[in-house]
Amino acid sequence: MFYDQLKKVCKENNTTVTQLARDLGLTTGVTGHWSRGGTPSVNVLKEIAKRFNVSLDYLLEMDEEG
Repeated sequence: MFYDQLKKVCKENNTTVTQLARDLGLTTGVTGHWSRGGTPSVNVLKEIAKRFNVSLDYLLEMDEEG
């Protein structure tokens, strides 16, 4: 699930999902949407991937076996 990957990458980079949302100029309420299975827009996904130097596939768990 996207939110689980996002929490993982945030933790690895010493930040939180809420702080990331603020840094990207998003409302913190969006994190609740993500935690319930929602995903951000492609533009936001790209910004997150760029910020943490990971692929979109990684964020969406498409490059992991399982």
